[in-house]
Amino acid sequence: APPYVGSDQEAIAVLGGWVWAGTSSYFPDGEDVPPGYEFLAGGIHALAVQPLVVAGEVTGLLLAADTRPVAHDPALTSALELLASQTAATLAMASTMQRLSHQANHDSLTGLHNRRALVDALEADLAIGAPSAMVLMDLDGFKAVNDQHGHAAGDALLAQVALRLCGLVP
Repeated sequence: APPYVGSDQEAIAVLGGWVWAGTSSYFPDGEDVPPGYEFLAGGIHALAVQPLVVAGEVTGLLLAADTRPVAHDPALTSALELLASQTAATLAMASTMQRLSHQANHDSLTGLHNRRALVDALEADLAIGAPSAMVLMDLDGFKAVNDQHGHAAGDALLAQVALRLCGLVP
């Protein structure tokens, strides 16, 4: 990890405080490290921080550091801001694709794999000759739960059964 960040959440919070949505910050080498910025020691003499902005929210930071005392270069700052913008858009798209993939393969109520994911998993196991098993269940009296207590209670029961089954089966 870079010497100026590591896993220090306070340092990351300080760096995040330098930027607001759509702005960047540049910290050139100074005579003295300002109080609170001691984490910049460790050979860092110039640091540029660009926010990764998605839908107006800062979701991360792009840090570019140099061990040389580099003067501020507006052209480099523009390039880093463009890189930050593209990185944020790419990460947002990847997150959306992951969410959509999860929705396409899981039941929204229980979180369990749906029929599509089950068929895909069974076909994959069959293709490589891997052993697999399927358990079919029937919840006796489930219709009565829906009829007597409403669909919200039935949904809660199904979610609880799924949670308990997941705790029993790897």
